[in-house]
Amino acid sequence: MQNRVEEARLVLLKTIENDADVEERLMEIQQAARISDVDKYDEKSVLREMLIPSASVRRMLFVGLGIQVFQQTTGIDTIVYYSPESFKNAGIESNSKLLAITVAVAPALRRHNWNDHLFINSRLYSLLGKGRLVIALAVLRVCACLAFFSLGLGPICSILTSEVFPLRLRAQAYALAAVVNRLCSGFVTMSFLSLAQALTVGGTFFIFAALSALSVLFVHTLVPETRGKS
Repeated sequence: MQNRVEEARLVLLKTIENDADVEERLMEIQQAARISDVDKYDEKSVLREMLIPSASVRRMLFVGLGIQVFQQTTGIDTIVYYSPESFKNAGIESNSKLLAITVAVAPALRRHNWNDHLFINSRLYSLLGKGRLVIALAVLRVCACLAFFSLGLGPICSILTSEVFPLRLRAQAYALAAVVNRLCSGFVTMSFLSLAQALTVGGTFFIFAALSALSVLFVHTLVPETRGKS
């Protein structure tokens, strides 16, 4: 939009291997910038396209919104927000010890992760009861869970959502995806303690484990590989 086309081309050359793809992407961006610059951009038509989507846009929305739903419904925020409650369930009674353990795993809690270990968490709480071994395993599992999320659904979710939509739809579609993500986060976070009370913490993690398995199936069957694609 500032007419710095050559600088834009140099940036694209750093991120796209094929020169032809660079020119195609640059042309698309220039066209979008010109439309925006002359105020011909019709926001209503974009919203109409999202409300009554074509088959291709419908798939984009399904993938973009679906990955946001799974990021939250697999239980990541409950691990971050309620780790003290989980450690207490594992057998840590003292508030000072709960604080110390939470601070100890804080570097992991500051990162997000993929929930491959939720099934093991659920078995841990359900079968082993309480004790030092369970406490140690609970701490290790929380750290591992957060670490794996940092390599998967954590960062990839936002990147993928921005990549699957074309420029004309990207702003509105990504905004919708962000709203869906926050609504799912709020629902899971607010329902966790009630579920844990009704089903036990282990039973609740079984639900998250099942949702994690569904998320793997969703990604494997419906989410495209975007590397090297326009």
